[in-house]
Amino acid sequence: MKWAIVSFLLGLDLWAMQSAAPPDFDDLSKRASAALASNPAEAAILYRQAVALRPEWTEGWFYLGASLFQTNQYAEAQKALQKASTLAPTRGTVWGLLGLSEAETGDSRRALADIRKGEALGLADDPKFVSAVRNRAAQICIHEADFSAAVQQLRPLAKAGDKSPTTIQALGISVLSIPSDPAHLPPAKLAFIEAAGQAAWAFYAQNDAEAGALLQQLTSRYPSEPGVHYLYGLYLLASDSVAARREFGKELHLSPTNAAPRLQIAILDIQAGKPQEASQLAQDALRVDSQNALAHLVMGRALLDEKSFAQAVPEFQAAAKLSPENAEAHLYLEQAYRHLGKSEEARREREEFDRRKAASDPTVFNQAR
Repeated sequence: MKWAIVSFLLGLDLWAMQSAAPPDFDDLSKRASAALASNPAEAAILYRQAVALRPEWTEGWFYLGASLFQTNQYAEAQKALQKASTLAPTRGTVWGLLGLSEAETGDSRRALADIRKGEALGLADDPKFVSAVRNRAAQICIHEADFSAAVQQLRPLAKAGDKSPTTIQALGISVLSIPSDPAHLPPAKLAFIEAAGQAAWAFYAQNDAEAGALLQQLTSRYPSEPGVHYLYGLYLLASDSVAARREFGKELHLSPTNAAPRLQIAILDIQAGKPQEASQLAQDALRVDSQNALAHLVMGRALLDEKSFAQAVPEFQAAAKLSPENAEAHLYLEQAYRHLGKSEEARREREEFDRRKAASDPTVFNQAR
């Protein structure tokens, strides 16, 4: 995976080479570029010498970081990429690779923040690199038991056609909310995760016929496994809300402390014009998981429909804080502020919504997890 990351970076023209430079710098930069593909350790030495001559050479700091990453010198790669991010703060790919380096040094929280920043700015148009970044972010979210955020990282990969084993397994773990390390799971459980991952991939890739067939097989084969009926319910939402609600009910019976199916039923209540019922379900979900972004979002939606605009605002703010990649909270904040006559706040939230929606795959409200 690391070689795939760096191999694509070799041909990536992030910055034009500066021509008016001393001969020593020209020689070093050319030799470093030539060495990066075949000898990243030598490339790192040469890039380090080149940036010493020209400390403001952004490209050099970036490729120094890339070569150090390739040779497993993650702490040093992190330092070089931090310098590159200072010189080029709007380059999403720099932030993405910085996040990967930070993840390797164990700084997961900062890694996830920088990866999200890179995604918001826009990663390089290279499927392998994007897959590496999003899968690493998903792994961090899974480790933190934030399965909703993991799914949000992986959904764009499915839509882009990334069907790698890493993506399939991560999807399976995320949609089933399995906190265990796959290396410690028995083969039967791994087969279950694989089947769920394949079904989830087809669903998020919007291959409806394939998703329907795989989900029917999944529910027939694993009817008592937590997560299965929830996923099938998500699939049914677009075509049969009654059947979807029934599947969410089955999931809630199997996992009474799981907030997700309760929230999906609440969303159906909102759509049916029953905000009070939805509000009660959202409260129940928050008692189970006070840090659940979707629970705050649903609560805010119910309050919005009840015209309790001032009370809805902190719920949407909490959802935005807990799930920074979710654009929808900002859309609803805009609506609440407009009802409260706060036009400037509403304008800022609309701009934030548009920015986040353009930067990443938007969260669909009734499929958020």
